[in-house]
Amino acid sequence: MARSQTAVATVLWKLIMTVGRLISVSGLQFSET
Repeated sequence: MARSQTAVATVLWKLIMTVGRLISVSGLQFSET
């Protein structure tokens, strides 16, 4: 159970980081234009 929970937490963390990076990149592009 603990292994699956940490695996899910790691996947969620990677998804959050990826989404945050995409938002920051798109935000920079929008502010430039």
